[in-house]
Amino acid sequence: MREARARHQASRGARDAKGQDRVRTAVPGIDALFARWVDAGRNVGSLTARTVTQLDRYGEATVAAAVTDVLAPGTHDPGTIAFICERMRRDAERPVPLDVKLRADLADRDVIPHALEGSDEKSKRRR
Repeated sequence: MREARARHQASRGARDAKGQDRVRTAVPGIDALFARWVDAGRNVGSLTARTVTQLDRYGEATVAAAVTDVLAPGTHDPGTIAFICERMRRDAERPVPLDVKLRADLADRDVIPHALEGSDEKSKRRR
């Protein structure tokens, strides 16, 4: 495990990923979770990306609280972080975070409604 941690530290020193920087800034104590992931042989880059996704969906305060909850019993499961974030969202009665991505050509389209008076006349004729 020490070798894996040394490799992680060396690669981090060579190029500190933007995702890890963002997570470190937003989530105090995340380095302990990174260390647990390294010790367990997990892919730190992949798990960092999942954590960044949680930050985008739930916000810094929620993810920081979830990480604290995960670290307390000595676990390191990223699925637990997502589960805790979702539980906290439901308990706070906040809306479901949706990742709606529109194509670039659709983002600036305007929809011009048509006059509804003609629809009323058509429905009266059908009766």
